[in-house]
Amino acid sequence: MIEFAIDADGAAVGACGVHLLDDVNARTVELGYWLGVGYWGRSIATATTRGATAHVFATLRELARVEAWVFAWNPASARVLEKAGFTLEGRLRARVHKDGVTIDQLAYVRLTNELRDEPR
Repeated sequence: MIEFAIDADGAAVGACGVHLLDDVNARTVELGYWLGVGYWGRSIATATTRGATAHVFATLRELARVEAWVFAWNPASARVLEKAGFTLEGRLRARVHKDGVTIDQLAYVRLTNELRDEPR
């Protein structure tokens, strides 16, 4: 697990982490993030996601993909990933149970070659 604190104006306002999967999924990491409500809408989560993705691709040279999962009712989080270059790979119906409700989850992915081919 690699974890980053999200800093804004000298204060920790969120976190981002990546978890290396294993066995047949050993070339994949799962990325997650959260950001305090007062900091939403300022592109902080997008910049953090871009930076964490670049870091893991540079550090874990055998890595093929970064996955991120979004609750279907959270379009703002999906937009963060889209702005960071992730592609919607699919909808997993009734995948998670949260707050007493079974909901769909969206799978977003960024492949190694997509980051390395990005103009600088």
